[in-house]
Amino acid sequence: MAALQVALRAQGLYAGPLDGVAGPLTKTAVVRLQRKEAIRPTGRVGRRTRLALGRFGVPLLGQRELGIGARGWDVSALEFRLVRYGLRRSSLDGRFTPATARALQTLQRANGLQPDGIAGVRTFRVLAGGASARATSVGTAARYHRVRVGEGFFVIAARYRVAATSLARVNGLRLSSVLVPRQRLRLPTSARARSPSPAGSRSTHAQTAGIHVVAAGEGFFVIAERFGISPWDLARVNHLSLSSVLVPGQRLLLPVGAQLGGTLALATKDAVRASIDRWSAVYGVDPR
Repeated sequence: MAALQVALRAQGLYAGPLDGVAGPLTKTAVVRLQRKEAIRPTGRVGRRTRLALGRFGVPLLGQRELGIGARGWDVSALEFRLVRYGLRRSSLDGRFTPATARALQTLQRANGLQPDGIAGVRTFRVLAGGASARATSVGTAARYHRVRVGEGFFVIAARYRVAATSLARVNGLRLSSVLVPRQRLRLPTSARARSPSPAGSRSTHAQTAGIHVVAAGEGFFVIAERFGISPWDLARVNHLSLSSVLVPGQRLLLPVGAQLGGTLALATKDAVRASIDRWSAVYGVDPR
């Protein structure tokens, strides 16, 4: 929401505070933008609306490494989270400056990361609510699980026969926390590994209609609109929340009722790569 406000201000459509709150001023500015760009004026922000915001509407946080000189939606989102680490609210402009780097270094030091002032995978894990390097350095004798694309707490917990709440708690997380591919999770002492169900098995897809591979720039609302389903149902069947970060190439289960056109909605790696290349060529930013 803060990134949206920064982008709307850059377009001269928003003059309210950069507070990250979805208030009437923000919604009015979104509607004005949508009418200006011939987009259905719903007041909700989907992919078309973000693209209409230009260089400050893309890419999403976590899709690229950030350092001094970077600009975009992800920088705005990062800056808003760095306010509590010393960044002045007046500096929220979607531009990664030395001041942004200094605040980021403060965050990194506070979480046991190397204070290099560059936002990469480890920094994104901390921002998503993951355990810091200092927290995970304790108790190295415990067993761990490396998160795979599309996995959530409930999927991992079922694999090791533990409660999802216990899995989240032992890592200092909540069930609403975002899990990042290759993130390392500590397993409860009662965890017992068992082989996961084969992809496409009856148990895996008993309550789902297919699989969709996330393309660059896609979010829950965009995907849900494509398949004629509720974004809340899409998030729930994947054990995610609507605030979860979606990463290009991530596999999402589609709930029953998805309009698949008679085929399983499973994109190939080449299709995802082609989508990313087209997106990069048009907007000049590589989300990888």
